[in-house]
Amino acid sequence: MKIEGVDDLGQPRNRRETRASILSVIWRQNGAYRTDISKFIDISEASVSRIVADLKAEAIVQEVHRSAPYRGGPSTILTLSNQKHVAAIEVSNNRMHVGIASLQGKLLYSERVPLKDGADQIRIDEAIKTAIQMLADGTQRGNWLIEQIAVTIPGFNLDRPRNPIIDLDPNLLRTQLAARFPGIPVQIENSILARAIAHRLRSAEDAARDRYLYVFAGHGVAGAMIDGSSDAGDVTACELGHMVVDRKGPLCRCGHHGCAEAYASTVAIAPLMKVEEQTLLEMGDSWAQELGLPARVSGALHDRLTLLGIAIGNTLNVTRARRIRVGGWPAAMGAAGEDAIRNGLDMSLLGGASAIDLKFVQSELGREPESALALATFDFLRQGGKSVHQQDQTDAWAEEAIGTE
Repeated sequence: MKIEGVDDLGQPRNRRETRASILSVIWRQNGAYRTDISKFIDISEASVSRIVADLKAEAIVQEVHRSAPYRGGPSTILTLSNQKHVAAIEVSNNRMHVGIASLQGKLLYSERVPLKDGADQIRIDEAIKTAIQMLADGTQRGNWLIEQIAVTIPGFNLDRPRNPIIDLDPNLLRTQLAARFPGIPVQIENSILARAIAHRLRSAEDAARDRYLYVFAGHGVAGAMIDGSSDAGDVTACELGHMVVDRKGPLCRCGHHGCAEAYASTVAIAPLMKVEEQTLLEMGDSWAQELGLPARVSGALHDRLTLLGIAIGNTLNVTRARRIRVGGWPAAMGAAGEDAIRNGLDMSLLGGASAIDLKFVQSELGREPESALALATFDFLRQGGKSVHQQDQTDAWAEEAIGTE
């Protein structure tokens, strides 16, 4: 039994944490009724209404008419506001995307900065400066106040002094953003975390309230473990793409031979179909239908997915998770593609794949900077939605505990 006003560890929630929980429910459900919020986070409707009143006054949420899908239910629903804005820079090996969106997810501005694959530090720094300038110019033209900035970088790890994939200095990047956007919080994260958060937003996966592994295969290959049992929805990156599945295999961009990414990224599979990788990415979910796949190519792709399955199975050997969701190019391969991954799971997962719930999800190719913007929104909301532009706001609300009523 859960006590009202406490978190998943049984500790009392303060007002900031309760605000964050309420905002998380509204965001993840794409709008929520007060009664449902009360049940989901186990606090009284009166407590919900008091905090919602503050959130509405701060223009973080809005209430619109929409009758509940059950008799006698409420006639208005709470959604995030379009009056607050977040910004993002999404970095990959061959491009950078910048974007600005409302909390509700409406994309207001987006630009792309070309970046040659394998660029050196000088060219990467130049692209970053261009991206920051574009973001500043876009913000000024739209007259938008930015609440949070997120930057996503493949392979980013705070414990690693140098990124083996993108030769980018995160401390310098943070300094440059602080100079152009003084006072605006900046979150720098691994790209897979942002993709996992964006996937969770678009799906109902957290309804099962357990752990699941999200895998994405695009320009890079990576995974993230998502904990659906916590209010915050903890997400942890796992670089399964750089797990060696064949030590005599092709050279990976991380410097090792035979990584899963060297077989299962779009960089690796595009030559099989004799197309440019960017063309493949721009086709999104329809790439398999548009290109048509001869039996020889389909067989080669299935072999690549089996190797990906081996990496996934090895990852699952060290965790309780038994649900897998795979996005990126494999999503277009259908049941045969799922079978290929299961073959790899059977080869490497202790006990085999019989107990695994494996599903493909939308490919999510060519949607930059959607996932980085989702991360920016996530970070703003999990801090309770405290606006940096409301000077009269104090930290008192962050300390006040929300108890049982």
